[in-house]
Formats: sequence, structure tokens, C-alpha cells
Amino acid sequence: EVAEAVRLQAYPNPVVKELRITIPAAWQNKRVSYAVYTMNGVNVKRTVNNTASQTEVLDFQGLEAGVYIIKASTVNELAVQRIVKN
Repeated sequence: EVAEAVRLQAYPNPVVKELRITIPAAWQNKRVSYAVYTMNGVNVKRTVNNTASQTEVLDFQGLEAGVYIIKASTVNELAVQRIVKN
């Protein structure tokens, strides 16, 4: 059974240096994986937080300008957000 899509709040969008991701309350203090992909599907960043807080900060400074897909997931839920990097 696939859970309904969970909404992420990722800001600022477009991002320059740091992206803040606010996760659903139900995900807090759980193990949450974050992955950043290019539009070609290349994974450029990955991080796992075993006790996720409400807001996670991802460093985008080393990444090229363009459009990226952020995927945040728990054991049985996935949220996807599109981000522009300037």
C-alpha cells in the first residue's frame, strides 16, 4: 500500500547556499533520508538523520545552478520537492 504523497516545505526556492526542509510533524524524531537529484536522475547529495528535527538544512553551495529534485523519505513514506538552484 502506497501512502499518499507527503508535502515537504523547502525554502528558499530558488536556493543559493542553504536549503531548509520542513518535514511533516509525524516524521519528527524518526529516521528520515534526504537525497538530492539532478533532473537527469544523478544523486548529488544524500544524508540520513536518525532522529529528524522539524527543519533540516542541506548545503547547496557546491552544486551547479539548475533544477534539482529533493526526495525525503521515512520507512514507508516519500515526499518529493522540486528546487531551483541559482
